[in-house]
Amino acid sequence: MPQLEILLFDTRNASAAALSPQALSASTLQRLSAIQSTHRARQIVLGRRLLAVAAGRMLGTAVAARDIKEGDAGYPLINGHGMVFANLSHSGPWLAAIACRDWQPGLDIEVARPRNVLALAERAFDADDAALVCNADPAHGMQLFHAAWTLREAAYKAGLRSSVVGTPAVLDSSGGPAAGLRGQLLQHTWQDGDALRQLHLAVVAPRPFSVSLCLIDQLETV
Repeated sequence: MPQLEILLFDTRNASAAALSPQALSASTLQRLSAIQSTHRARQIVLGRRLLAVAAGRMLGTAVAARDIKEGDAGYPLINGHGMVFANLSHSGPWLAAIACRDWQPGLDIEVARPRNVLALAERAFDADDAALVCNADPAHGMQLFHAAWTLREAAYKAGLRSSVVGTPAVLDSSGGPAAGLRGQLLQHTWQDGDALRQLHLAVVAPRPFSVSLCLIDQLETV
């Protein structure tokens, strides 16, 4: 079974060198030139650097940030290393990347924060999924909401959104339309001041896989 790896980086730890557009591809620099938002530009720069690390670890060879090109559909492409599929996701201070040789994985992350998940579920989910969230106790309902939300976003990125409907199999021992081997959920907890906070992560792929999570302390600038 293929082993995928999610790389997770806290962008608050980014060095000045990592935030510089130095050594990025010409297509990335062109894209950056059209972006006015400093926050969005920062996401793109760090995203390309993290994606280079993810691709290098997956391929077992060095991949430079300048090897990451901007694709026509808005997805970054890894140049000069054969067919490599990749995905990025951002939430709060966190940036995540994943790369795969064989097929397109979908990745989504979401920082848990106070929100009206019942209203969001009723607006964003189908009736059955919304009922699962609304009928659960608050703590379990929050977990179900983030599972469904991130799985659907990840499935959309993988081109498999119709495969992730109903109760997420990873939370429902009876199984269901969401095949557990196609959708995997992870969580990362971190200390934020005096509070413990939680990050929800989901990966969806067209074939069975296993997945692990690796925290990256700092990004390379080559």
